[in-house]
Amino acid sequence: MNVYMLTANILGGIVAFMDQFKKIAIFTDTYLPGVGGTEKALKYMSDALENLGYKTRIYAPRYPDQNDDPKVFRVNGVQVHPTAIMALPFLFRSWEKDLREFDPDIIHFCSASGMAKAAVYASKKLCKPLVATVHTKYGMAFDDTVKVKPVVKFMLYLCARRLEAASRVSVVSKSQIEDLKSYGFRGNNIEVIYNGGDFSSARAAEKCDVDLIREKYGIKRSHVFIFVGRLEKYKNTAFTLNCLKAVKDSGYDDFQFVVVGNGACEKRLKKQAIKLGLAENVIFTGLIKDKKELTGLYSASTLFILPSVFDNDPLVISEAALNGSPSLVLENTGSSERIKDGVNGYTAPFNEQDFAAKIIYIMNDGHYEDVKSNVETIIPESWQDVAKNYVKFYLKAFPSNKES
Repeated sequence: MNVYMLTANILGGIVAFMDQFKKIAIFTDTYLPGVGGTEKALKYMSDALENLGYKTRIYAPRYPDQNDDPKVFRVNGVQVHPTAIMALPFLFRSWEKDLREFDPDIIHFCSASGMAKAAVYASKKLCKPLVATVHTKYGMAFDDTVKVKPVVKFMLYLCARRLEAASRVSVVSKSQIEDLKSYGFRGNNIEVIYNGGDFSSARAAEKCDVDLIREKYGIKRSHVFIFVGRLEKYKNTAFTLNCLKAVKDSGYDDFQFVVVGNGACEKRLKKQAIKLGLAENVIFTGLIKDKKELTGLYSASTLFILPSVFDNDPLVISEAALNGSPSLVLENTGSSERIKDGVNGYTAPFNEQDFAAKIIYIMNDGHYEDVKSNVETIIPESWQDVAKNYVKFYLKAFPSNKES
């Protein structure tokens, strides 16, 4: 076969794939203006798929003061948590008419609750292929919001059954595979598709005056540690404060910890910082939506600290890396899968003594600049490349392309 015939066959295959599906309906129980990583990941993924020539339609809960683009259809629901809206798709069924008009070629759900149930129902009703992506450790999330063990166990059972209804399931970290099995998921159709990187954030940082950012937030000390995310129990920010107390008690006081975000634990964490004698070392900025300002804070930071066992492939680690800040995370977690300790970032055990010792080590590490220069090796693919991975993932859900 000559090169012209080979090229023609490849192009013909691409056209055939595009002809097989062009429209993707995405169902989710959480979306913008929510401030979590899942919300942002779905926005990035949807936009990247659109850039590849596909049409997407997102079905998500209605939030107060939302500012949507035309491809989002909102489903009514009730607020069950300061950061969570529970969609009620079978009480308010206007989404069904919209879905039929959109006429998707494939349905993709990225949640575990009401919208996942709606996606399974829609797939059967419209006879469309169904796939799923899991971004979250549902067990921990349900424990934090529901708290009643038998109810949580039943919810995880339902989650597993809905995932088993999907032809293909993707996760964003290897550690999630065992997590799904712990819910009772019996499928073997799982693959890992890591999140992408928002390279526009690095361009925003280039335009940011870091000195002005330091002045605005009163950052004066040599070592700047940062956390960006929800101030919720499962992020372990209280653990970080205890570790920093130990660091300070060891004679290392030349640091400030910048906490960016809000959430249910905000007041408690502020009181904890004062009680531990860290009032001058900890800066609570609240939620920052301005990308240029946020990336400026990343750029001003020595270290991004995330001792979370909840996160899988957190976007904030990539955001920090894109702006030259290495991360310190817990070893053997989803957050650590991109990191080689002492090479392009740092990991530590989940105990205060060892974690505090690692922070002190980093403050005195003569090889820190080498780690900082290597941090780009954890930066993921662009979302455009990740979208191409999802296209391959979708194709496997069609009967003619299923793996044997």
